[in-house]
Amino acid sequence: MKSIGPVVIAVFATIAALAIAALAFTYLGTYDVAATRPHLKPVEAILRTAAVRSVKAHARQVTPPGDFKPQDRALAEHAAGHYELMCRTCHGAPGRKPDPWQLYPPAPDLTDGQHAAGWNDAEIFWIIKNGIKDSGMSAFGGSHSDDDLWALTALIRQLGAITPEQYQTMNAPAAAPNQKAGHQPAHREDQAPPGPSSTHHH
Repeated sequence: MKSIGPVVIAVFATIAALAIAALAFTYLGTYDVAATRPHLKPVEAILRTAAVRSVKAHARQVTPPGDFKPQDRALAEHAAGHYELMCRTCHGAPGRKPDPWQLYPPAPDLTDGQHAAGWNDAEIFWIIKNGIKDSGMSAFGGSHSDDDLWALTALIRQLGAITPEQYQTMNAPAAAPNQKAGHQPAHREDQAPPGPSSTHHH
């Protein structure tokens, strides 16, 4: 039997050294995971690319309903109350900036329409329904029907063209029951927002 050559020994030694270094890096807590410190650029690029490719791959299985029209204003109005409660604090709304959460990666401001333009309707729906790991993007498929999530998709598509006055009017019916029941809004502009949980609202 031929002896193992020096090249093979060097390869195995390199693999073993890398494995030991990876274990040490992981268990010594060397890497800073604070939301106030961005990832190293190579790590950031890998994670962002993986997330985008994953959404696009999984959303290929999603087919919008036959009557779905992303510019249907009535559909957007149906979703306005949901958006205000679930999404506005992180993603903003017409006339209202997102609350100052220290999220990383930061949640995109959806009011300019540019961020939504990078996704098709099925992809936006998939993100709302399933969320995205380690990003703060919650999954709402377990608490909302597909009809509600498609309505949210339409609203997100239209946010850039909705004025602050229109958005306020769209939310008036949703706010009225809470006011009548004596409920206070979850957050007022003159109060500091409560600390965010491990996932933020969408």
